[in-house]
Amino acid sequence: MATKSKHLLGETEISRTVFSAGDSTPMWHLKSKATMARSAMPGERLSPTSKAILIHDIRAEEESPGRARRLETLRQYGITSYCQLVEYRLDSAGGPSNRWLRLRSMPAHIRRMVLEPLAPDTDIIIAGFGAPHLLLLAVILSALRPQRIIFDSCDSWLLQSYYRFRQAGVRLTFPPLAGCLLQVLLVRPNSQVMYISERDRRADTWIRRVRGEVLQPVLPDSLSTLEPCRLPLKRLVIAADLSSFHNQSGFRMIMETLDRINSGPKPLSADVFIYGPNPPKQLLPPGVSFQGWADNIRSIYEGNTGVLITNTSGSGIANKLIEAVQARRPAIAPVNSQSPCRVEASEDIYQFRSSDELELLLRRLTGEPELESSERPN
Repeated sequence: MATKSKHLLGETEISRTVFSAGDSTPMWHLKSKATMARSAMPGERLSPTSKAILIHDIRAEEESPGRARRLETLRQYGITSYCQLVEYRLDSAGGPSNRWLRLRSMPAHIRRMVLEPLAPDTDIIIAGFGAPHLLLLAVILSALRPQRIIFDSCDSWLLQSYYRFRQAGVRLTFPPLAGCLLQVLLVRPNSQVMYISERDRRADTWIRRVRGEVLQPVLPDSLSTLEPCRLPLKRLVIAADLSSFHNQSGFRMIMETLDRINSGPKPLSADVFIYGPNPPKQLLPPGVSFQGWADNIRSIYEGNTGVLITNTSGSGIANKLIEAVQARRPAIAPVNSQSPCRVEASEDIYQFRSSDELELLLRRLTGEPELESSERPN
């Protein structure tokens, strides 16, 4: 049975409905018909009466910071680009770590969405979140429905395939490879695919047959109102899902460096706090502690805080790098040819290529004296 709720975004009310696979309740319910401010995306000419339906299958307990931010970005896109927006969550089997299980309930969802009467000027926005079964839904709807289909790929399928194969082996490569094959099948001219960055959009040029656009992430205003950060830094933070292969090699390098520093004659005076859903599996060095989930995103960056970025490979954009820039906090990020943190160095972004460079940066930013050559471990 469908359950309804309301979501307030700014001053706009969005109708929200959760659908189970066997539900027969009509999909399209515009209970709120408030006209809202609109600003067309580049190249778009939208009718004043245009409507949109935003479809995803992410449950609240599965909303990692990255997924939650992307979903909020799509909501913002919806309320600024259309007069009416309705959000639907497909209630499916399976969790975020095994979305192939959700294929069992997809036929029922596809059948109802193909048959459901929708106005011709209604755009269907599908939040992909790297899920091939949602791209399959987009391909089928684009073939059978007259409405425009906008699929938010977020990250490049090709980049995901490449880096998953290199870092995690064949097993985790199957979902993005399926996405690559399905992307080729999305061919209707008025369809559109959106990405989080220009790098991701360009990477999928070889498999995309429709227009690609970049939809940059929306950040919470609370970060931009933090008091300015002053050197020396008094605390360092790592906010990451440590179960993700994107973060593991970078996290190991940072922990090894901190262990060497804090076990030596001149340890850092700044403590290091780790935030995230999964505690580290390894023993933490002195001066490093795991905090779990933060009460709110602002609390992570308060005070004279520096941000250690763990992403060393992958697609998309490192969320914590974006947050650090928004909060005007120094970001200390690894740099190599694979990194999604590839940005120009500035006064807020410090880049390192090795453990020695990271140690040098940490000592400078925390105001600690550098080690003499005689004090360095052999």
